[in-house]
Amino acid sequence: MKLVLATPLYPPEPGGPATHTRFLEEWLPRFGIEVTVIAYRRVASLPKGIRHLKYLLLVYRAARSSDAVFAQDTMSVGVPAYLAARLARKPFLVRVPGDHAWEQGRQRYGVTDDLDTFQTKRYRWQVELLRSISRYVVRHADKVIVPSSYFERLVGGWLGDARGSLVRIYNGIDFSVIPEKPEMLPDRPFLVSVGRLVPWKGFGGLISLLTRLPEWSLVIIGDGPERTRLGALVRENNLDSRVSFTGNVSRAQVLGWLSVADAFVLNSSFESFSYQLVEALAVGVPTIATNIGSIPEILENEEQGILVAPDDFDALCVALRSVRTESTRWSERIVAGREKARDFSAERTARAFAALIEGVVKSARI
Repeated sequence: MKLVLATPLYPPEPGGPATHTRFLEEWLPRFGIEVTVIAYRRVASLPKGIRHLKYLLLVYRAARSSDAVFAQDTMSVGVPAYLAARLARKPFLVRVPGDHAWEQGRQRYGVTDDLDTFQTKRYRWQVELLRSISRYVVRHADKVIVPSSYFERLVGGWLGDARGSLVRIYNGIDFSVIPEKPEMLPDRPFLVSVGRLVPWKGFGGLISLLTRLPEWSLVIIGDGPERTRLGALVRENNLDSRVSFTGNVSRAQVLGWLSVADAFVLNSSFESFSYQLVEALAVGVPTIATNIGSIPEILENEEQGILVAPDDFDALCVALRSVRTESTRWSERIVAGREKARDFSAERTARAFAALIEGVVKSARI
């Protein structure tokens, strides 16, 4: 059986689609599914319109000799991959890791509402156009995969009567990767946060938090469009000696940073599924995250760590100080976190994806 994976990002590019594509590329062949990856960066240097047409042709060419097409987003690769699959008369699956219209609205069109509020309101025409296109792709897919129960409810609202195409499969984490510990460490205690540098990840809030915690340092792992603004915020608060940006690093290096940190903090206001949260639990670092989206499905408050509201500086201060004053309680949470992380094993996830793809292909052949 052969599968075409259409992805907007591919390692060493950061982001969930890149991580998930590499995961499928490595694990699906173990279940008899040969994978061909078509990364969007192959056409990214071309002018708009031309690159989308070129990408459609690349996916179509691969789809003709494959059994199905699986897109890792609903827009940049989702639209051309959907058209290519239909032209090749092959089943089309799409994974929905986020709401593209909301993300673009936040970054480009002045949207300030959270994701749940966004579902109930209308915005300027550019945002509504993106919303309509994404919904069209999702509603016409043979199967729609979401990474959490939270997103299952949200995307279910897009599908209406077509909810039968919706499947929840949690992301899988390969725990066999050996951490590569950094050679140089900041002054202790220090907290680590990981992710793409975009507004909803809350890195600006963590930088501001340090003004209340003069004994702590912060390491931010990742890159993205917010890098310049965050650097300016560090300088404005005279925190140059206490905030470090690593840029994009390998997964082994991310795990290395987590393994030596005094705490991991995820101050995000949106998560469809957080790889970094599971990795932090698996490594055994005291973990503090926001009580939003899919996060409570991974971490239960006071069980595997502590949940707070986004940018709740008072609660974050209390939680971080407890890391140093309540060592016994945190040791118990760390043990529980390592146990919870096993629910998101790579083999379990890969087996679920393989069964889904095989079922879709067999149904198409009947």
